[in-house]
Amino acid sequence: MLIKHKQLSIGLAIPFASLLISCSAGSSSNTVNGYVYLIPGSNQVQQCQVVNNVVNAASCKGMDGTFESPTAVAFDVSKTYAYVANGGNSTLSICTLKNDKSFNSCEPIPIGVPLSKPSSLVVAGNNLYISNSNSTVTMCTIGDTGVLSACSNKSVIESFRSITANSSSSLYGLTNSGAIYSYSLPDMTNGTQINYTESGVSNQINYNPTNSLLYIAAKNGALLGGSIYGCNLTANPVSCMTAFNTSLTPPPIIFPAPIFAVATANTQAYFIDYAVKNILSIESPATLINSCSIAANGEFANCNASVLSTDNLSTKGALAITYLGL
Repeated sequence: MLIKHKQLSIGLAIPFASLLISCSAGSSSNTVNGYVYLIPGSNQVQQCQVVNNVVNAASCKGMDGTFESPTAVAFDVSKTYAYVANGGNSTLSICTLKNDKSFNSCEPIPIGVPLSKPSSLVVAGNNLYISNSNSTVTMCTIGDTGVLSACSNKSVIESFRSITANSSSSLYGLTNSGAIYSYSLPDMTNGTQINYTESGVSNQINYNPTNSLLYIAAKNGALLGGSIYGCNLTANPVSCMTAFNTSLTPPPIIFPAPIFAVATANTQAYFIDYAVKNILSIESPATLINSCSIAANGEFANCNASVLSTDNLSTKGALAITYLGL
């Protein structure tokens, strides 16, 4: 794969997290395709414009609302409401969206069942799923005004660090121990483990319906950096790439900087990595947002990296990313 190493405008070289992906200069037009929402390990949710399929880091801004150690953001299918999981006080917030999809007003939303340090959210059809730290997933029905009803807690094999869903048919959960399970929707039945061997620490998973791949963001340690792996959900049985096994198709996407979060939408992908200074680099530590196209075989290509102004990964180490298309 072609490797191009370019300089950022502030003089920081793109870190090793971007050296194994090809970079492009982008388009001259300025079309806003959507937004990414980041949780930079703080009590804040940030929104960044996606222009010409590339995240504009200069546009990132904090959203209105008071949150307690937020862990995840999800949106209803009408793109009218946002839900924010508060891990700090085990609550859920609902926010109405302005025309530019920024948060207008946010308030706690009662759901009638207890949450336990929620870690991840996903909307599948008209249902919202909330992963808890007590080996349950809360399922709620989303009403026309965003109100949640008929909420119930479903028991799962182990607490999920991150969840994602294939439309309304399957939910996939990444456990705290690094295993991945699939459950049939809507009622979270038929739990089945997927053959995935974790290398390092897996952080966030994301399902892409275009290529039926389940992407997994991972940090592999100080020397090995990070990787984004893919599970081919059309294979029987489901096959996942193991660390550095390039004989599989598509091969794992290897980045030598820790990968904290990944989100995909059709043929575009966005991920967060943290570049640290090491003996092979003169770079300064920085948190970066990467925008990539997804090739037909699932690989990331034509990636652009930008430095985020909010740098909490060095101390917090917690971050999530969600994409909302227009």
